[in-house]
Amino acid sequence: MAGFNIVFETAADPYVLEWKINENPLSIEWLHKLEYVSKNKKIDDARRFYGMPQSTTAEVYQAMDLAIKKLNTLGHNIPEVVQEKYNQSWLNFLHDYFAENHGRDHEIKSQTLSQELIDCWNQLHINLHRYEALLEGNPEPKRITATWREQGETMSVYELADYDKFTWTSNFGDVFINYREVGRSAFDVYLSRDKIDRNVLVNSVHWCADLRIHFFDMQEQDFIGNYWSWYQQNVQWFRDQFGFNDQDSRVNPGFYPVAQLVTLDTKESIIKNISESKKIQSINIGW
Repeated sequence: MAGFNIVFETAADPYVLEWKINENPLSIEWLHKLEYVSKNKKIDDARRFYGMPQSTTAEVYQAMDLAIKKLNTLGHNIPEVVQEKYNQSWLNFLHDYFAENHGRDHEIKSQTLSQELIDCWNQLHINLHRYEALLEGNPEPKRITATWREQGETMSVYELADYDKFTWTSNFGDVFINYREVGRSAFDVYLSRDKIDRNVLVNSVHWCADLRIHFFDMQEQDFIGNYWSWYQQNVQWFRDQFGFNDQDSRVNPGFYPVAQLVTLDTKESIIKNISESKKIQSINIGW
């Protein structure tokens, strides 16, 4: 049975969770990509645990504030605000700024970005999502995200039929391919009540080894709310910008599922062990 495990570093013995891969060609191809990056690339942030009880807004705010201050010394002019003003509107502004300027830095500097500037952008983006997950009343459930840089040689493009499998329905521990674009999906824009902007809203087209693990049980209809009504209200914009139709599968909410958790442990124990772990220590593939 093809699959993989993740080893979490803890203060005591490592904690290990195992998954089996879904039996379809795209999921198998994804596992090959995961094997490649786990051996050849450095993970962006080995502790991207969202919604877990191990972080505080103060800690994440400090990381974001530091990234913003560094970006401003490197040619940007992002307002520096106190933590009390870190509401969803401010976070939406940062999302927009990232989407509009991250790629622009690459274009202007012709692929000669300093490692310091790359790290600043990554830290801002990672901690922006981390802060959103900690906002009171934010619906984002518990999850882990793992991404790797410079995956150009392993990047693929979704086929139209692949979007039919996109879903927010999840069993505890299910693994999905993470959103790869620089920008926000249609559902993310809907969820945050952000403006619809061609510079920000980017449809999910590319995929690679990047993953997200949902540590919750959910039926899609319990989470997406009035998303499709919102889409219908804005369908002319989507038609003009992307050529999408009234019920276009390319804006299906959710992600492509690739693997299922097989470790026999209680949900409470799994959440506790992940929350107490220091980081992802390793990812190991089995065929």
